[in-house]
Amino acid sequence: MPEYISPEQSPLYFNTNLSEELGFYDFSNFLDFPGSFKPKNNFQESEGLVEATISKALNRFLVSEANIESLKNRMLSSLELLGQHLIQHDDKKLVLVFDLDDSLITQTTQLEDAYALDPDRAWELQQYWLIALVKFTDTYSNRVILIYNTSRSVPSNQRSFGTHSSYPINLSLVYRDFDEILPMVHFSEKPTNREYAIPMPDVLISSHGLQIEFMSASPEHRVILKEINQRLLSYYHHDLVFLENSCNQSSHLLTGMTISWNSGHNYCTLNRIPHYSSPLFSSHHLSQSFPKHVFTPVVRENSIEKAYVQSVLLNKGSALRLVIHLLNKMNVLVSGKFAVTIVGDTHMDLTMVRPDLEVKAAGIVSEQDIFVRELRMKELLGTDSEPNQVSQHWLLSINTDPDNLPRDKNPYTFLSLSHPKVVTLQDTGLAFIMDKIAEAIRTTDEP
Repeated sequence: MPEYISPEQSPLYFNTNLSEELGFYDFSNFLDFPGSFKPKNNFQESEGLVEATISKALNRFLVSEANIESLKNRMLSSLELLGQHLIQHDDKKLVLVFDLDDSLITQTTQLEDAYALDPDRAWELQQYWLIALVKFTDTYSNRVILIYNTSRSVPSNQRSFGTHSSYPINLSLVYRDFDEILPMVHFSEKPTNREYAIPMPDVLISSHGLQIEFMSASPEHRVILKEINQRLLSYYHHDLVFLENSCNQSSHLLTGMTISWNSGHNYCTLNRIPHYSSPLFSSHHLSQSFPKHVFTPVVRENSIEKAYVQSVLLNKGSALRLVIHLLNKMNVLVSGKFAVTIVGDTHMDLTMVRPDLEVKAAGIVSEQDIFVRELRMKELLGTDSEPNQVSQHWLLSINTDPDNLPRDKNPYTFLSLSHPKVVTLQDTGLAFIMDKIAEAIRTTDEP
């Protein structure tokens, strides 16, 4: 686990007043009353108008402030409950797995709409939540494992593929403006380019399962990780022709759609061309099987809005299983002594959101391709990897977008969401994610 530079021994988290520690914003500066109030002829009439306008603005501000304080307190209360659980169960660990975009980080515009905030106040609220999270993970650095599982690419992979992403994930860009002690890294929000500081993870899975980084590992384990990443890259190059053929065949199957690639170039998305009608959906589309890849149509009503093609091996679910196996091998995790929570929002997250299904959550997969995947997993790890490595420790998965996956009429998507351990968040933001996790943890404490 990361060896953070620590201050003097911190008090236990739930005895720490984070509201005071995090209160570094002077909100008195945000009394932004509209207009330049300059009385002209009738001074008293103008003065009354000014007072009425100020009164309305002040009321709006006070409502907003009360809302913000409530949202802050919800985050702190959830983290307090998690901290109490970890203290009461000192042999247990908590694994937090986050997709980044629209999962760990909510689009600032969504926070503005959800809570009637201006852009700066929405940014401050979300940054407050992120700092609260890093204080929690830092306090329990030996008990909480933070994993980012993203399709964003690291700069080294962008160079390898010769592609460029406007939104890479680069853990070398350490963000220390808020706290000189707690490790946070730079994050640029899509598509606004707003900058956030997010907690430094313990593990980063990037390029949609193509590369794995541990922030702290022994020299021996670093060698193992290097070999695993080299093998993953070799599988990618070996299968690339199959992926490109699968994407091309899919575009012929779905007329009026064009192919786009992620920055890691290891999955494709088929999007409808403007002014073209969406292809009508039929059961024939669910039976599409491509060598070493899985086809996932996104169905709205009776037509296909978009579709994805991804690898049976190089995906978020398989990569998460690799990481959990390695953490076991490194004695960071002990079987039966940890719980895994997973947060995502799109079809490309389904392979990790349902760790009991992995790639089968995304669509039809041949048994031969599953067999080849398991052979490759064995090559990567030097031993058999149990397919239920994650699912037997799975506590909860959270879908953060109620308007995406739940609206899909694809039966695979519907079945993937139809599990008691998968919940869809109806509220917006990290505080409510942590609230759901704390609630799930609390149920495990009940007799």
